[in-house]
Amino acid sequence: MMPGSLYRIHKETKTIENSHLYSMWPIDDKNMYDFIGTIIGPQGTSYEGGIFFLKIQFSDRYPFVPPNIRFLTPIFNPCIDTNGNITLEILRDMWTPAMTVEKLLLTIMSTLNSFDIEYSPPNESILEIYKNNPTQYETMAREWTKKYAID
Repeated sequence: MMPGSLYRIHKETKTIENSHLYSMWPIDDKNMYDFIGTIIGPQGTSYEGGIFFLKIQFSDRYPFVPPNIRFLTPIFNPCIDTNGNITLEILRDMWTPAMTVEKLLLTIMSTLNSFDIEYSPPNESILEIYKNNPTQYETMAREWTKKYAID
């Protein structure tokens, strides 16, 4: 019999397999808790056209604890630190078992364009550029997207 966490992960993976905005697949067949995922940079943003890779690690306590998700693709965003860790309350204090991977991926995508600067982002230097010179921020985010997320 399949553990509840694996059943839920399998079910959620099936739900998103036909999406054009995001995807995920197991890193290998031996560990069904570790995945690679992708999100597409949202249209009309500095990230448009980019394909961003993520590492998604579930625990055997999922969905009662959130997965650990981090960017593998370098990205210029104040909510993402240099190791790819994402500052989202939903991945920490605001987590609920009702949340799904699909909702998480959509939330991460929307965070690329719209983030709460009052919530302390992990990348203060990028936040300063965003606050003090939005044009420079947009230019740098586009350059990083072109350099790291577009073939």
